[in-house]
Amino acid sequence: MTSKDEWRHTQPCVYDQRLALDWVKEILHHFGGDCNRVTVGGESPGPAITLHQITAFGGTQLAPFQQAYLSSPAFNPNPYDWLQEQTYNNFLGYANVSSLAELRAASSETIIRANELLVYNSTFGASGGIGPAVDGNIVPQLPALLLAQSRRAKNNATALHDRLKTELIPDVQPAVLDYITDTLYPPIFSYQKELGLFFSNQTSIGYNDSISSLATLQADWFLTSNAYALLKAFGVNRTYAYLFDEGLGLHGEDTPYTFYGIGLVHATVARAF
Repeated sequence: MTSKDEWRHTQPCVYDQRLALDWVKEILHHFGGDCNRVTVGGESPGPAITLHQITAFGGTQLAPFQQAYLSSPAFNPNPYDWLQEQTYNNFLGYANVSSLAELRAASSETIIRANELLVYNSTFGASGGIGPAVDGNIVPQLPALLLAQSRRAKNNATALHDRLKTELIPDVQPAVLDYITDTLYPPIFSYQKELGLFFSNQTSIGYNDSISSLATLQADWFLTSNAYALLKAFGVNRTYAYLFDEGLGLHGEDTPYTFYGIGLVHATVARAF
């Protein structure tokens, strides 16, 4: 086995977090938690590994959580075999061993000392090359590239995804579910990071976050589709339709305008009705 073959089998930072989260899901019910509503969060290197969990195995496996708060996920993108090879060989040297098998058999003190030497001898501000790297397996490509290709775990997509899977269409086929959540109601949100605020209707698709995308789907599912079916069945010459967008335009808010005098309404709009 060459050193390249050896280091490609090592991504402890990614696998360790995955193992820990699998354990959390197993025991969470003992503390009143729901293993299907796990949320993880963190700052800098922690969420960087969480990001890798979202794109792990190119999205062919479910992530061990459903929601995540990723604050400044920081890691040095490393798609280069030669850099990993160099880092791995340096670590073997600092541990005074010549193979992965010997490294695994070494004492904790030896590993800790080798890690200290690797970081100490790295350039200022670097981590000595330690961190997640493209290995063709759990990290098939850099996360940004995988996300751009929609190669991500689908179980932590959105509230829309959860609602469809658990209540609206529990027997939905994976391909159909992906089409609904990625094509019909894609997770394209308008977000102003500087203020930390979402702004309503800043996207052409009428929603701005996972909750409002779910609301849009439910409006189409329960309301709009029925009205559209009537219009299509009777034709434009025999039916009339209206779009209510006064205020937020939520379901039921048009009632005071239809039956003028019930509740507070905009008088001019009410008379138009």
